[in-house]
Amino acid sequence: MHRTKEELLSKIQALKQEIKFLQDSNSKDHHRRKKAKKKLKKNIQRLRMAQQSAHIGNWELNLQTKELIWSDEIFRIFEIDSKKFKASYDTFLQTIHPDDREMVNQAYTNSLKTKLPYQIEHKLLLPDGRIKYVYEQCETFFDPTGNPIRSMGTVQDITEIKKVEESHKRRGAFIRAVADTSPALIYVYDLETNSNIYSNSGMERLLGYSKNEIRKMGDHLFPKLIHPEDLQEVLDFQNQILHASDEDTLEIDYRMRHKNGNWIYLHSRERVFQRNKNGAVIRKVGIASDFTKKKQFSDDLQKHREKLIKAEAIAHMGFIDWNLQNNNVSISDEAYRIHGIDPKIGVGSAMSLVTKAVHPDDKEMVQEALQFAVKGEKDYNIDHRIIWQDGSIHWVQAQAELIKNKQGKPMELLGTIIDITERKKWENELIAAKEKAEESDRLKSAFLANMSHEIRTPMNGILGFAELLETPGLNGEKQQEYIHIIEKSGQRMLSIITDIVDISKIEAGLIELMNVKFNINEQLEDICSFFQPEAKQKGLLLSLKKSFSHEKANLFSDSQKIAAILINLIKNAIKYSNQGKIEFGYHQKEKYLEFFVKDTGIGIPEEQQHLIFERFAQANFDKAKIIEGVGLGLAISKAYVDMLGGEIWVESNKEEGSTFRFTIPCQKSI
Repeated sequence: MHRTKEELLSKIQALKQEIKFLQDSNSKDHHRRKKAKKKLKKNIQRLRMAQQSAHIGNWELNLQTKELIWSDEIFRIFEIDSKKFKASYDTFLQTIHPDDREMVNQAYTNSLKTKLPYQIEHKLLLPDGRIKYVYEQCETFFDPTGNPIRSMGTVQDITEIKKVEESHKRRGAFIRAVADTSPALIYVYDLETNSNIYSNSGMERLLGYSKNEIRKMGDHLFPKLIHPEDLQEVLDFQNQILHASDEDTLEIDYRMRHKNGNWIYLHSRERVFQRNKNGAVIRKVGIASDFTKKKQFSDDLQKHREKLIKAEAIAHMGFIDWNLQNNNVSISDEAYRIHGIDPKIGVGSAMSLVTKAVHPDDKEMVQEALQFAVKGEKDYNIDHRIIWQDGSIHWVQAQAELIKNKQGKPMELLGTIIDITERKKWENELIAAKEKAEESDRLKSAFLANMSHEIRTPMNGILGFAELLETPGLNGEKQQEYIHIIEKSGQRMLSIITDIVDISKIEAGLIELMNVKFNINEQLEDICSFFQPEAKQKGLLLSLKKSFSHEKANLFSDSQKIAAILINLIKNAIKYSNQGKIEFGYHQKEKYLEFFVKDTGIGIPEEQQHLIFERFAQANFDKAKIIEGVGLGLAISKAYVDMLGGEIWVESNKEEGSTFRFTIPCQKSI
């Protein structure tokens, strides 16, 4: 703008001098004078056009006559009618804004004293009150004696330029105000000097350093203030901006040291600000915002979340939040796990997860409870089953609270879900234990009643026949018969007492294993020989089956308990068999020996088979037939099998006989 102005002023000055030369020419040649007049007219026209296009007028003040001559452009600039205005130095001063009159007059007076040209900007006050800005240049010419004779100058209308400058000034002030009031740090960084060439007051607010302190750090700014763990990343980020386009915005998080020693978390957004003539980036502009509190809040939130996740995992409690406005459902990680799903994977929508996992038999109950809860008619608190993807069934307890806004409109259903599978298992076990205890009490009561009968019966026999032995004149045959009955009754009572003592020891944990080396074939042969007379007496065929040869039948186990188990089973087989046969023995199954006692007796009804190994229990085989015994033999046998590390079971059909089987670990003795 100033270059164009100077060029125009130079041209105007040249035209003025040429015009003056033509005016002063006193050529006698008519042709030359005519040609000069034509050129003069043309140059005057060119001068006017140049002045008008440049908004520059010229003036001349004759200091001898006080006559002031203005060009047409000056009248246009001053917006004065040339026909109604008599130009003079005093009238000129009146057109100047009152604030600037003294300044303009003083500048002109000084130039007369110093005999130097001057330039000045000042305001004009127009008749309608508007203000214009003009730029004036003035030079005074002096006679040989040093007296001023003529002042000449130009006036340029710079109102529009001033408006632009003022606009730029306001814009700059606005930008500075915005920058200085911004909570963020705004900076311009020079990549050639590795230093900040501009920073707003945010630098001091965020980091505590003044602009001067930052400036003094120079290229030590980064190493001194950037956190050591972040420095390399920031330096790499610097290289990225070198390859960025002007439209790219790059972002980075890092830490800087506050003047007080604390670390501040900053988030920077940067763009290319300036390139050199080769297109290389030499400066960048950036905005850095402090997110230390946000980071701390985020870290605290994460810690609380981790604690909540741990608490959820410990309590097996998950959280479910159902937004009733958009139907979105949020599920915590533990809630996913309760449903048997990896939280990192998930399956479809959360709502789908909740509804699809419900056990088919519980769906209607769950849906109905949810509807009541959403309507606010009933609290949501139910236990129901869910099915995992692997098909396993689990129990959950679901509770929820309806959240409403101030207007009472339902907004969300916030709930918890707890895995109560183990609790349900314990509850069922408690119920079963309670039922078992009740059954045990019933059986004990029945046992006591039966035991009273079982003890009284042989006792009555002993006492009664002992009394009969005192009968006078009793012959020897009768005496022997009575003695045999007394002996049999005593054995029966001894057996009952032995069973009671054994089961009491088992319940008290006083029975221990006594493993010894023995020959299983020899033991079973002895048992078979012992029961042969009793079996023959009832017309039963008793036989033994062995799987090992005598040499290979040596075992290491508790021979007494194995014998007790077999004796109990064979005794029962003889007791409940009136005809047919009884077969017992063993065979090897992998690492176990499986023993069996098979009879052709009355059998055991299927619905009672689960009771026969319970203590104090007897199967109700035939109500019309009184069966001797207190019902402890099979319970004792089962306890012994458990101690030996095996299993015992029965295969039976009513009226078709029974087969009792039990296993023990096969530990052969060499």
